[in-house]
Amino acid sequence: MPRLTYLTGLALLLVAGAFLLTDWLVAPPPGVTEANVRRIQEGMALERVEQLLGGGATGFRTGRRAGGRAVGCHFWLSPCGEAAVWVDGLGRVVSAEWVPGSRPRGKPASRPAP
Repeated sequence: MPRLTYLTGLALLLVAGAFLLTDWLVAPPPGVTEANVRRIQEGMALERVEQLLGGGATGFRTGRRAGGRAVGCHFWLSPCGEAAVWVDGLGRVVSAEWVPGSRPRGKPASRPAP
C-alpha cells in the first residue's frame, strides 16, 4: 500500500506541474496590444485590466453613455495604437476597444463615448 500511495502522489505532482507549465507557456505577456484588449470582458475589474495591459492608464477622460449613466475612459497608448477602456462608477468595465495607428505620446485619439 505505501508504494501505491507514493506513486499516486508522484502522478498528482506531475499532473500539477504540467498544468503550471501550460499556464506559464500560454499566458499572454502584459502589454498594450490588440490581443490583450480583446481579452477584456464586460464587468471585469479595472485592477485586472491594468494587469493585462501592464500597468496604470496613460490617461483618463470622462463622458456619458446614451442611458445618461456617467462613465470614464481610461486609455493606454502604445506605438501601435491605443486601448480605450470605459468603466462605470464602480470601476467595472462597460466596454473596451482597440484604436490602431500610432500617434504622439500623450495625445489620445478623440473618440466619443460608446
